[in-house]
Amino acid sequence: MTTGKRLSWIDRSFPLENAVLVVRHFGTESYTAHHISTAVNAIIAEYGLNKHDTPATMDHGSNVLVALWSKIRLDCLCHRLHTILETRARRQKMPTRKLRNTNQR
Repeated sequence: MTTGKRLSWIDRSFPLENAVLVVRHFGTESYTAHHISTAVNAIIAEYGLNKHDTPATMDHGSNVLVALWSKIRLDCLCHRLHTILETRARRQKMPTRKLRNTNQR
């Protein structure tokens, strides 16, 4: 299943900007480079994008790095923050615990 939204906006200097946000559920497939590449190629084709100049936001998993050819790679802030906190906790030998969800009441 693919969910996608095409976004358009103008900035302060008024040029029209466009972006596409797409989420595809993998189901029970493993997250191999091959499966990721196949899914991303299908999305690129579906939206008529150029795979060589389409930015990709990602973590640094070897499967993702192999699967995505884009020269415009953007780090995912959530993944980077998780890596920093996990590394710090390991170095400090700090016990980790789940944070409670403050959005639930």
